[in-house]
Amino acid sequence: RYVAFASEATNLDPTDSNDRFDIFLHDRESGTTNLVSIEPDGTQHRIHSIEPSMSDDGTLIAYATWKDPEVPYFGGALSGVFTGWAYDVPAETTIRLADFSFAEGVCVADYGPQVSPDGSVAVAECGPKGAFLYRQNSREIVPLPVSGGFMMPTGSDRVFFADQDQENSTSWDLFVFDIESEAVSTLADVNATWTLDNLSISADGRYLSAVKSDEMGGFNDWFIVDTSAGNTSSLTLEYGLTHPGGPGSTRLDLSGDGKYGAFSSTLGDLVDNDTNETGDIFVIQLLD
Repeated sequence: RYVAFASEATNLDPTDSNDRFDIFLHDRESGTTNLVSIEPDGTQHRIHSIEPSMSDDGTLIAYATWKDPEVPYFGGALSGVFTGWAYDVPAETTIRLADFSFAEGVCVADYGPQVSPDGSVAVAECGPKGAFLYRQNSREIVPLPVSGGFMMPTGSDRVFFADQDQENSTSWDLFVFDIESEAVSTLADVNATWTLDNLSISADGRYLSAVKSDEMGGFNDWFIVDTSAGNTSSLTLEYGLTHPGGPGSTRLDLSGDGKYGAFSSTLGDLVDNDTNETGDIFVIQLLD
């Protein structure tokens, strides 16, 4: 029903007057689109708002505000000065998660904060400096004693994240952080030699997708992990996709039951009659 997105358009909500990228929430049933990236006092951010992440029911949206208002945003990593936020849609309130500054050596964060499917928590990762967990029910923000790359909370109990293997610094794998016990365990040995990021999770927390890259400048493959059975599948090997990533490909967003995945790609040979020579959105069936 709900779609959260970033846009620089100025005609989506009459209260939008900052001429920056902002976060909007679109209700497909009512047809309304509302500005949701606001300061705790109700005013607009002066700087760009980007990288939205939303709960399945549309009640919690996390996002980042990025750098200086005079610096254009062209997409990509968030290495720089930015702030993580969480917006409570029913209450119409904004919570400041954390301030991160690469320039001051505090943090290198390549991704915006992520919301769990059930909306109970949000995680703002801070690279080698750890991460912060926001609990929606208590409005509490607590540090997580774990460092890593892209983090994806499953709910109030676990956080999946990608990080370098402690025994092999040239290999990236998937790990699980148990919030209550603070224990870390290996989820899957993916053995990515460059990066492993852009995680997505199904609503029930069973299926997890990740983008694996073995060389600089290109996405090579998506991996699907069945967290219950411990099985790992490659889209290249299991689903017959040649060069499934390729230039311009992004995260494989999973449907609520993990049956389907949606992704963008500039490749022109994934389906018949793709002739526009630009990026498109594709859907692939992953389960019977």
